Amino acid sequence: MNTVKEIQKIIHDKIRYKREDTLLNHVKTFLDRDYDNYNGILKGNDFALWKFDHWGGIFYPIIYGHISDSPDVARIYITVKLNFVGFLLSVLMVLGFFIGLLISYKERGLLLGDYFLSMVVTSLLLIAFILGYRHHRKIALAEFDELIKEKAADSQIILN
Repeated sequence: MNTVKEIQKIIHDKIRYKREDTLLNHVKTFLDRDYDNYNGILKGNDFALWKFDHWGGIFYPIIYGHISDSPDVARIYITVKLNFVGFLLSVLMVLGFFIGLLISYKERGLLLGDYFLSMVVTSLLLIAFILGYRHHRKIALAEFDELIKEKAADSQIILN
């Protein structure tokens, strides 16, 4: 049976860059472009873990977790979210299209073609962000599951 301490050691050993989940540290992660090593922090039974992805770029997910010791098996409760820099960049890109639409409206009036084109481009960008993030989220969860199950096969991972 695995204990909380064993799972904490697995996670601690896997984190190469000890970094808090802050805006500056996500910029550092992006600039490091280290595809093989994990960034993150382990504090007591709580952790945040992320890894830069070549195809996902700045839109990589962060795995937040809590390790809970129960009588029969250690459980890991996890939540996966988009990092703050990726979220901020996607919001700014979408806002940029709407601001461009407003500028166009001020200069030339409301043209149905401009409005339609802006909505199509914005929708396609949002769909691309969402599909890309969902794909990278699935990969991150599979890698985390493999990491834990490799050394702690009888632990349970519960996705919130």
